[in-house]
Amino acid sequence: MLSFPLRRLALVVLAVPALIIAVNVTGAQATVTGQCDTTHTCLNFWGGGFAVSSYQGYTGNNAVAVQWLPGGSFQLRDNLHGGCVGDYLGSPSNPRAGGGNTCNSTSTGLGGAPGTRFQVVNDGECPSGYTSYWNPHNLGYVTFADGNGHPVYLNGGGNCLHQTAA
Repeated sequence: MLSFPLRRLALVVLAVPALIIAVNVTGAQATVTGQCDTTHTCLNFWGGGFAVSSYQGYTGNNAVAVQWLPGGSFQLRDNLHGGCVGDYLGSPSNPRAGGGNTCNSTSTGLGGAPGTRFQVVNDGECPSGYTSYWNPHNLGYVTFADGNGHPVYLNGGGNCLHQTAA
């Protein structure tokens, strides 16, 4: 048998109904940074995979951001899987763009997987606010057809791109 103080405590605990607090939280919308062309066709991790394809519009799978490196080059951060965009599956002979690759050091600009370094080209071919992204490993530009589901390559003629936040 419980002593009087413990019995009283037990009665109080059992007598207090469960307290349920409903909280309506409306947090800030997440900002997705992407790389899109003049028709709003963007680099996209199609279906959440590592292969980069085109997607016309803004979505969470467009999560690719410019990260500057020493000497004026940059890498494209894969903010969906981690790592950087470069040659698909890290293959030095595959110019198809893919995410999840090892990034370059932000202090030296070196050490990344094949195809992960880019340079901005302002040659007058793109409208104001857009540039072409040159890939020195593949000796070509980031290239894709407008619309949905087209593969993105790092060795083509180039699309005029800019960084967006949606």
